[in-house]
Amino acid sequence: MSYERMSHAAGTVRVSVIHSEAVIALGIATALRGQSSCEVDIVGATTSPLAACASAQADVAVCDPTSAALLLAQRRDHAHGWGSGVRVLVVSTQVQPQDVQAALRHGAHGYALLDCSITQLQEIVLAVSRGQRHLCPAAASLVAESMSYQALTGRESEVLQLLAQGDSNKSIANALSLSGGTVKAHVKSILNKLDAKSRTEAANVAMRRGLIGSQAPSSPAAGVRTELPPVHRPQAPASASATRSLSHAI
Repeated sequence: MSYERMSHAAGTVRVSVIHSEAVIALGIATALRGQSSCEVDIVGATTSPLAACASAQADVAVCDPTSAALLLAQRRDHAHGWGSGVRVLVVSTQVQPQDVQAALRHGAHGYALLDCSITQLQEIVLAVSRGQRHLCPAAASLVAESMSYQALTGRESEVLQLLAQGDSNKSIANALSLSGGTVKAHVKSILNKLDAKSRTEAANVAMRRGLIGSQAPSSPAAGVRTELPPVHRPQAPASASATRSLSHAI
């Protein structure tokens, strides 16, 4: 049975707040209830967000990133079922440009940071309810800025991952089966693309852009847990492994 929007009171927007943090969910609901045209239902954390939206006859679901991903996946799997017409607004405490782009690509209508104003949140919800794509100013600025970034190649991303862990050029060369000169060229290119003057600064810039994890090194020797695919390190002969020390903190 296809989902059809039930006739609400004229101009009324039904909103379901689906958030894993109860206090944040209450805050969002309170902010939206200040907008007279919004009827708000707090769902909280759930493994069935689509069913919850269908039950509430929601026009807009305001979700944390994890709940939004689950809702969008369920909506794709039930494209013609109850709840499939709900529009999704993602709210988050922090965001990287690629998070916004991925959410929009997978069907979200909007993205907002939780430090946006109450008026901005209300305006975004109303815009999303009308089917418009809408970002809060901070998220829009991040996405716009990211368009000027030079993309790293796949090999440069692998080098960056090991560089951010504190590996030396020699260690990176051994791990990726590259020559020392090739690694040096990759490192130079990475520094140029990230507009960084040192390896540590490159790691910090990469962290801010979401290219690696959220723990930047305080010095080149300190490790960083990355979110890039793990780099395969070939097994060294026993004699070499006794003298060669590589970081294995991926």
